[in-house]
Amino acid sequence: MEDLSIDHTLASSEEIIPKINMEFDSEDAAYNFYNEYARVTGFSIRRHTVHKDINDCGAMMKINGRYGSKYKVVHFVSEHKGHDLVSPSKAYMLKSHRRMTEVQASQVDDLDCSGITPRVSFALMSKQVGGRENIGFIFEDYKNHLHSKRTTQMKCGDTAGYTYKRGN
Repeated sequence: MEDLSIDHTLASSEEIIPKINMEFDSEDAAYNFYNEYARVTGFSIRRHTVHKDINDCGAMMKINGRYGSKYKVVHFVSEHKGHDLVSPSKAYMLKSHRRMTEVQASQVDDLDCSGITPRVSFALMSKQVGGRENIGFIFEDYKNHLHSKRTTQMKCGDTAGYTYKRGN
């Protein structure tokens, strides 16, 4: 059985743990910082403008932009309630840590046009970067990209239509 204990050596370094009054140049910079902390620690994050989850695990980093041109951490909770953390080797599967780059999307499109099946294409792309854990997205994201592309390309009249006549 795989050991799911978290290696906190990276997460406990002073540079990666959020602290009250820590400053960021933008909201995106704060998000990216906290997302990296989450990846190393073994969880996924999402943005909230208003806290509305009743059954939330409790872990959070709240920032406020009312401090001139900087965003400051005004609240940080590191404890997680009600769920286990994942090992850092599996964190790439969590939603906030998955992104398909424009280059990868272009490669997916090219492989799709060449007639190679999605599963074989994904395996090829994974092999090119040294494994699934290094590609930055999962097979579901690959399929979703193809579905979105095909839906966007569909124009009026591309779908089959049926006309029914009343029988005599």
